[in-house]
Amino acid sequence: DPKTCVATFREGSAGRKTFTMPFTALHVVPPQSAPDCIKKSPLADKDGYVDVDQGTLQHKTFTNVFAIGDCSNVPTTKSAAGIASQAPVVVH
Repeated sequence: DPKTCVATFREGSAGRKTFTMPFTALHVVPPQSAPDCIKKSPLADKDGYVDVDQGTLQHKTFTNVFAIGDCSNVPTTKSAAGIASQAPVVVH
């Protein structure tokens, strides 16, 4: 509710349980996932993301593959801000 600055959230995929939190600024990110074509490929780690070295963003097995953003398994934000910090690593 923007008038009272209180957000209501639903827990889990069924969304049966709800809770509220006050806010002054609100940034909500939907659940993230790599696309099925990656999840089902040999590029994926156990969680379905491209399995890259966190320092170089190069695939751990396929050395000609690099990944950034939502599809990679790096422990950073899956957003444009994350890609902005990852792109220079791949370019270098």
